Parts: sequence; structure tokens; C-alpha cells
Amino acid sequence: MNTKRNKTVSEELREAIDAAPISRRQICLQLGIDEGQFSRFMNHKSGLSMECIDAVATLLGLELRPIRKPQARKGRIK
Repeated sequence: MNTKRNKTVSEELREAIDAAPISRRQICLQLGIDEGQFSRFMNHKSGLSMECIDAVATLLGLELRPIRKPQARKGRIK
């Protein structure tokens, strides 16, 4: 049984921020994000708005795109 789950957008974003060539403080300053709110996000205490996620992703050169899951077939049992 495969129990591996996909990472959430928040998990992926946190990893990208940690790997970024600029500091968290620089990200906040460049984007006008409150450092306390950003710190709470990075420490899994709160979330970020979609606008903030978009801004951070753009700054870091990330592309957020949906991954389609295969749909279950109806009516056929194998």
C-alpha cells in the first residue's frame, strides 16, 4: 500500500523560502509583508493570503500549477 502523500502548497512554499537566496526579512521588506505574520506562517502557526502566496511565489520564481488526479471509473469493477 502506498501511504506517501503529496506535500501541501504551504509545505512546498516553506521549503522554497528556506532554500531561497534571500533572507526571510528581505522577502518581507521587498513585498511589504508583516514580518510577524510571515514568521507565524513559517512556524506553522497561521496561513498566508492568496495574494501574499502569489507575491512570494513570483519573487522566488516559482510556478504554482494544479496537478490533476486521475478520476475513478464509474460502473466497472475489475
